[in-house]
Amino acid sequence: MPADVWNIFGLADFAVAVTLGRLTAPGRFQLIAPDRPSLNAGTWPYVLTPAFVVPSSILLHALSLRQLFRRRAA
Repeated sequence: MPADVWNIFGLADFAVAVTLGRLTAPGRFQLIAPDRPSLNAGTWPYVLTPAFVVPSSILLHALSLRQLFRRRAA
């Protein structure tokens, strides 16, 4: 049970992070701090976080939940 909660909390944390990233990125959806855009997310090495770290972490959380549900069903 605690592992399920931890994985769901991790996925919710990624959803909040992606939402905040989108609300602060330059563009028409920038609602937070419109006078100071956050441009670092597109520069090296910061581009690795949204490009590889976040998707792989989401995948690992989903696979962990899948494995936990499979063990519980067996």
